[in-house]
Amino acid sequence: MGHEPMHARADGEAGHEVPASSQTRLNMSSRILHYLPIIHTPTDLGSLAGAVASGVDAPSLERRTRAVDAAWERIETWLASLDAEFAAATLVIYQDGLPVCDAGSAVSEPKIVRELAESGSRNHRLLQTLMQRGATVMGTESPALLVQELELARSAVTPHARPDPRVGARARTVLEMRDRFIAARINDTLPINKRGVLLLGALHDPSSWLADDIKIDYPLGLPRRPGTRQGAHA
Repeated sequence: MGHEPMHARADGEAGHEVPASSQTRLNMSSRILHYLPIIHTPTDLGSLAGAVASGVDAPSLERRTRAVDAAWERIETWLASLDAEFAAATLVIYQDGLPVCDAGSAVSEPKIVRELAESGSRNHRLLQTLMQRGATVMGTESPALLVQELELARSAVTPHARPDPRVGARARTVLEMRDRFIAARINDTLPINKRGVLLLGALHDPSSWLADDIKIDYPLGLPRRPGTRQGAHA
C-alpha cells in the first residue's frame, strides 16, 4: 500500500514555512500523521558520538553542527505553530528510538524522555515540553530491535575492524524490521480524533506499512534518503 505526500515541497527540501490552516485542517474521517525527518544530535548518539565524529575535520564538524541546529529550529518552530492551532492534548508523538515499555515497569516512556531531556537532548527537551502541554508521547519501537541496532552500530564504528558485508546486510534487515514495527505501532495506537507526529531519522521509511486510512503529511519536506534523488540527510 502506498501513500502520496500531502503537501511536500516539490524540490524535496525541508521548508521554513509554517503550514497554513488550510493545509493542516484535513479530513478528520482519516487519521493524520505529520512526518518530521530528524537529524540525531551528538547527545542522542550517546556512546557512539565520539566514534562517529572521529576522523571528521573541524570545518566539516562545524558545518554539521550548524545543519543539525537549523533542522531542529525548523522542527521546533513548526511544532509550536501546530500547538498554537491545535491543542497539544490532541497530539500523539511517535519518536525514533523510544521503546515501548511494559505497563507497570519501573521504566516508562515519560521517564525515558525526562532523563534524556535532563542529559541535554534537544529532541527530548522538545518532547518534554509537549508532554507538559498535554501531548501523548507514545512508545514507538521494539526494545529487542533497538538492542540489535545498537550492537550493529557499534560493530560498524569499531576502530581498525575489518569491514564485514554481513553487518551491512543485517543492518538493512533490522532497519526494515524496525520500520514495520513502527508502522504497526502507529496503526494500532493513533486515534481518529487526534493528530500523530512522527519524529524519525531519514534512513527510515515506514510509510509502505501504514494503514490506508492514515494520511501522511510532510510539512518540512520529504526525507532526503541516501540512494534517492533527495540524497543523504543524516
